[in-house]
Amino acid sequence: MAVDFTADWYDRQFSNQLKAIVSISGISILVASIIGFLIVNRYKKRFDRLFQGMNNVSEGIETLVHEISPYAEPVEQTEKTTRNTDEIDRMNERIFALQEKLSKQIQLVRSRAYIDGLTGLNNRAAYEEHVDRLEDEIRGGTADFAIAVFDVNSLKEFNDRYGHKKGDEVIRSAAAALQSTFREGKLYRIGGDEFLVILESSYAELPQKLASVRGNQAGFSISAGSAVYNRGTDREYRSVFNRADAAMYNDKREYHLTHGDRRHVPLDGNDERAEDKEGECSTSTEKT
Repeated sequence: MAVDFTADWYDRQFSNQLKAIVSISGISILVASIIGFLIVNRYKKRFDRLFQGMNNVSEGIETLVHEISPYAEPVEQTEKTTRNTDEIDRMNERIFALQEKLSKQIQLVRSRAYIDGLTGLNNRAAYEEHVDRLEDEIRGGTADFAIAVFDVNSLKEFNDRYGHKKGDEVIRSAAAALQSTFREGKLYRIGGDEFLVILESSYAELPQKLASVRGNQAGFSISAGSAVYNRGTDREYRSVFNRADAAMYNDKREYHLTHGDRRHVPLDGNDERAEDKEGECSTSTEKT
């Protein structure tokens, strides 16, 4: 039996199928849009939390920088935009700038913590860190160093005669004399009128340099002693220091034997005592 399909029937079938395709496509696009919106909204919330967290970190760094240095200029705040990539880039730039500033402030604080206020030399805290490193090298079998210990002679008598201000001048002058002589070593002020230099790998000229600073300077004198690390016998830094310290005190005894009156002439040549102001606190240590 033959069935006669007219052109209208084909048109209706094609139209129905087209409508079905369009409907399915529309529904698919709508579902995809909803899913996409949910995903974007979910990750946008996560991004917002991440952005807020990064902003809190940057503000914390800014606060820390300000506490370290109250006069430091603040880093420009990040403004939120409609583009996430702009927000990330701006935040990265701000955090990087804060990290740089914090690093500089930490270096500044560290330098202040390790520098002696009176002389500008490395202080005892810096010295102790250097000693810790030398101890590690001794244990590792790689140590190679020499040390020299210095002490200003008769500072107590100098202070008693000319005043503590003059005593501080003597300490600064002694530091300057040692610094100009031992440019290649690490020089420390380890006590009131005590100094120490550590020379690593290069100390062949140490005896000549000791002779140049030992004895009378311009208005003061210095006693000195040195020791070289011996890998075969020295098991710790202390043994090297003890030898140098003993040599310095032997030199000091020799000085006192030949300078029994322990007289000094002040740096400006004025033999009148400069009385300290009432309540003044001296930074020099009265030590023979």
